[in-house]
Amino acid sequence: MPVGITLAMSALLVGFERFVEWRFGAVGAIGLTTLLVGLKAQNVTCMTIGGLALALLLLQSAGPGRAAAGQ
Repeated sequence: MPVGITLAMSALLVGFERFVEWRFGAVGAIGLTTLLVGLKAQNVTCMTIGGLALALLLLQSAGPGRAAAGQ
C-alpha cells in the first residue's frame, strides 16, 4: 500500500476515534479500540465485546429521555 494512502487512513481512523471519545467518552473509545483490535486479530470475542459496548452506548444516547429527531 502506498505511504500516502496509509497515512491518510491512519489520520482518518484517529479522527474518528477522537470523535467517538468526544461523543461517548472513554467507554466509547475503549469499545472502538476493542472492536478494531478484534478485527485486526480476527478474534470474535474482542469484536463482540467492542461491538456490544458501542451498541449499548448508541442505545443509551437514543433512550426515551431524548427527543426524537424532527419533533
